[in-house]
Amino acid sequence: MKPATALLSIMASNSFVFGANEEYEYSTTSNTLIAKPRLLFDKIKTLIRDDDLCCCCSNNGDDAADDSEDTDTNNDDDVDGNSGNDDNGIEADDGSDSTTVDTPAPTSEPTSEPTSRSSFLDNIMLLIYNTFSATIDTTAQYCTWDGVDSCDSDSIEPLDINIDADAHFPIDGSLPSELGLLTELTQLYLAYHSDLVNTIPSELGLLTNLKNLHLEELSITGSIPVELDNLGALTRLDLNTNNGLTGTVPTTLCSATNLNLRVPSPLSATCN
Repeated sequence: MKPATALLSIMASNSFVFGANEEYEYSTTSNTLIAKPRLLFDKIKTLIRDDDLCCCCSNNGDDAADDSEDTDTNNDDDVDGNSGNDDNGIEADDGSDSTTVDTPAPTSEPTSEPTSRSSFLDNIMLLIYNTFSATIDTTAQYCTWDGVDSCDSDSIEPLDINIDADAHFPIDGSLPSELGLLTELTQLYLAYHSDLVNTIPSELGLLTNLKNLHLEELSITGSIPVELDNLGALTRLDLNTNNGLTGTVPTTLCSATNLNLRVPSPLSATCN
């Protein structure tokens, strides 16, 4: 497959680039993001650097070659004002010498990333709020949505999601794994939603900037994912009154001296 054809094929797959080592594909069929093993951005950059890929160059290969041949390679005498040497200029029809202007070589580097992080976040936030069965104004920017307490003013990354059942809206869906893609989150408060069911997604272990995670008094079941051990910035983790939780508390969470940990009694005993 020609590089240009390969590039068009990749860009047509509705893929989103995330982080340094992961790629996610948005499935319009299942309305979810699917993790994929290869690095889309690196592959596209490799294709763009290929000489055969001329769709992203400012000139095609033949034009670039012609420009190179027409460019004067030695115009030192012209710069000094000595134009009498025919070797240093191009002879004009009227007998006078003229100088050439060096043009920069066409670049093959892309002018921007193939996927916008802002556009990516638009899709992620929409997926999350749809999972929450929330009614939102999709024409408004997600930083203004109910429950989004703050966003970074420059990167527009969500920093604080605080959805109170009384002050905002009740959540009657499940904890979406896409929450793990909001990597700049410092607080996630989803407590007291008794109809919020299912398990704790392991993707929450990607939120390495998270300081406060409140999931108390929900109806979640299963075990605490070991991936939560990765949350080194965490100072409060509240899973209390989720009596459907089973298993043990991950080792690092048990031994963290700066962590205020609240879990149901049967699980707290596993830390001793």
